[in-house]
Amino acid sequence: MKTIYRVLVFGLLTLALTAVTATSLFAQDAACADIEAQQAVYKKFTDNYASKENAQRQLAIDAANEYIEKYGSCPDSKDIVTYLNKSIPTLKSAIEAKNKQDAAAADNALFTKYDTALKSENAADIYSVGKQILAKKPDLVDVTIALATAGFYQASAKSPVDTYNNEAINYAKTAIQQIESGAKSTTGDYGVLGYSYKLKDPKEFSTTEGARSNTLGWMNYIIGYIDYYRMSKKDEGLAYFYKASQANSTTKTNPSLYQTIGLYYRGEVVRLGEDIAAKLKANNNQANDEIKSLIAMQKGYADRAIDAYARAYKLADASNKQYKDGLYDSVKEIYTLRFEGKTDGVDAYIANLTSKPLPDPASKVEPVVEEDAATATTSVPAATNTAPAATPVKNPASNTTKPPTTTTKTPAPSTTKPATTPTKPAATPNSKKPPVTPMSSTTTKETPTKVTVTKDNTSAKKPAPKKKGTR
Repeated sequence: MKTIYRVLVFGLLTLALTAVTATSLFAQDAACADIEAQQAVYKKFTDNYASKENAQRQLAIDAANEYIEKYGSCPDSKDIVTYLNKSIPTLKSAIEAKNKQDAAAADNALFTKYDTALKSENAADIYSVGKQILAKKPDLVDVTIALATAGFYQASAKSPVDTYNNEAINYAKTAIQQIESGAKSTTGDYGVLGYSYKLKDPKEFSTTEGARSNTLGWMNYIIGYIDYYRMSKKDEGLAYFYKASQANSTTKTNPSLYQTIGLYYRGEVVRLGEDIAAKLKANNNQANDEIKSLIAMQKGYADRAIDAYARAYKLADASNKQYKDGLYDSVKEIYTLRFEGKTDGVDAYIANLTSKPLPDPASKVEPVVEEDAATATTSVPAATNTAPAATPVKNPASNTTKPPTTTTKTPAPSTTKPATTPTKPAATPNSKKPPVTPMSSTTTKETPTKVTVTKDNTSAKKPAPKKKGTR
């Protein structure tokens, strides 16, 4: 019984397979017999094969695949199928080449627009197009550097524009990270056009490696400048200024960097002086331990201020006499406060301080305890503070100098008993003598320096062959 069942089942299966095979063969024979349908599919291939447009080339590929699938086993289609199998890879290669060509053309157009924006100093376009480039090529450190620099130029303009502050800081930080991780400049200049950091002079920065180290210094300077002057983040700004001072970069010889550090310490001298004056008044002008401690700390900050201002003075260009003299006057007035009216010995004191490494602003300021500290702030005569003209500084793109355009108001150091009411600073930069104000909490002007650029007509390199542009 089991044997009969198995035979019956096997017979049914064979019948079913025979029926399927017969149906398939019938369908295949019918397809092969439909010459018009075959010709229609093949015509779709031939109509689109020679096109230079990728959409039509893809239609040709689709038609070829359809023909092979439907008519590949037809006896009369052998030659056509062979031809189609050879044509499909050719079409795919053509599509790939066209895609690359179109992408290169789009990049060329984008980079050309970017170069135009850089040359015209159009910040909105620089950022708009630069972001498009970075969306495609996020590793292009030259573009990141240029965006950071463009934002800095806006923040440090005569009429500052703070629109790009946060982005400029982020791009500068990204550039630092990329460079320290080994990213290379595709232009060799580390930047683009007037927003690059390769210099002809000094020679130290005329090489690609020199441009790399110079860039790191300026990216830190940019962050420090915007944080300190535009974002009211003085502590954060000082940290980056200090990094810029330690870099192998033109920033280490930029007097405005050290002037800014001096301004910060000067502000602390003012604050402590006001605290001392208030506590002396409350204590019948008698110095107790708390007041002596404040006096010692004020002298510690005064030493830091003298050190920073002295470095700025040494680095300032002698051709800008008003600025250089003003820095020296600032050193002398803080020195007078520090040594309770003493005016001699300032040059030797400057030499001693600046012979040591610049103190890290993040490090603790040590109080200066002296035997006569009880009267340190009560016997100081009225001091004067010079509001210097701006210092010129070598910019990252060239060796030319221009006066700065940003004015930042910072409190001057304070004595507890200014003797007279001073005249206001002169408004014109052409005054024969620097304007004078007292060493008090009255706000005076200290002007940091903006990095300037000299534009050239050299386009940056672009990825497309036989064209120059940004990359």
